[in-house]
Amino acid sequence: MKETVLLTGANGFVGRHLHRALREKYRVVRLIWPPEESIAGEDPVFHVDLSDSDAVKKLIPSLVQTPCRSILHLAAVLCKPGDWDNIAYFKLNNAITLNMIHLAPAIACSHLINFSSLAVYPNRTGVYNEKSMVDMADNTECLYGLAKFNAEMLFRYYLKSKMKVTNLRMAQVFGPGMQADRLIGILAKELRETNRITLFGNGERVSNFVDVVDVAQAVLAVLSNPAAGTYNLGNETNMSYLELAKDIMSQAGKEDSRILLEEKGVRARVEIDTRRFEKQFQYACRSQDLSFLKKGGDR
Repeated sequence: MKETVLLTGANGFVGRHLHRALREKYRVVRLIWPPEESIAGEDPVFHVDLSDSDAVKKLIPSLVQTPCRSILHLAAVLCKPGDWDNIAYFKLNNAITLNMIHLAPAIACSHLINFSSLAVYPNRTGVYNEKSMVDMADNTECLYGLAKFNAEMLFRYYLKSKMKVTNLRMAQVFGPGMQADRLIGILAKELRETNRITLFGNGERVSNFVDVVDVAQAVLAVLSNPAAGTYNLGNETNMSYLELAKDIMSQAGKEDSRILLEEKGVRARVEIDTRRFEKQFQYACRSQDLSFLKKGGDR
């Protein structure tokens, strides 16, 4: 009989991919919001707003009926572009965290995998590992990063005697079905519409981009060897925006497509050290497969 895991945010981009990877080995109970009647699969689905404490309390009796080994907590509220300073997003994400602190021990799970973000680190040139300074005050997504760091600390504090807590600081995730307003989606859209990609700061900016297929396999590795702690989860190789643009162009460009380099713009080389995760869980993310950007949007 398959063990049961609980997946929040199951109808999001990463959540859908995780469900497909998990269901071969686990029975996956999915929590989704907003309601989506057409969501596929035989696994149980519950519609619940995790920022609503009353709704979460009403849900718990239904979840208690099935022993749940692990929770994979993806649910979060992303700031809409241009709305970065809206404190409502911060409050909603904090509410989700507090309600999960109540839910997790109530269903007697033994392991929580919390999906955090590299947004906890400053957007400044440097190599960042799990012991690096956390400082998001100058970042565009400061409130999101702060809410994610709050979640890391609150889960560790309140749940430390009740279950193992694994915080995964996620790089920028890409793959089929990804959000169009993420960097790769934005660059690919410009290429389709104008036959060029514009890069500011001469494309020197460096970040970390991880394939959603790699993320799913990495999570399976964590489930196979639950270990408490905080880990950077990203590709073992960091990439400049210029390198990324060339890869996008190789998949979705034409012979006369071009890259336009603008002098002004951010040049921060934010390199992420993923060795702690790789050593602990014996899995390294290496895929840089952007073939889904070809016509059809899949691999």
